[in-house]
Amino acid sequence: MNHSGYDLGIVTARFSTDDSAYLEVSSDGGSTFSSSLTFGPLAAVGTGAYYEYYYGNVLDGCSTGYLYVTPVDLLDFGILDDATIMQ
Repeated sequence: MNHSGYDLGIVTARFSTDDSAYLEVSSDGGSTFSSSLTFGPLAAVGTGAYYEYYYGNVLDGCSTGYLYVTPVDLLDFGILDDATIMQ
């Protein structure tokens, strides 16, 4: 649900300084989606946690990295106050 300020966070493992997330949201169950927004590394906040994670499937490999959280305000997607996203 969209309230004032940040509404959700994207958790990423930092292994580069590339843009970290492309996100679209839907308020009608996935029939239509907002425009895609890009969240770069400068928006992310470090958690201090160092974590081992897998990418692709287990056979592709394992890596480690620091976890970051990128805060997201649904208003940036045009979601009105008190509206809810579905996906």
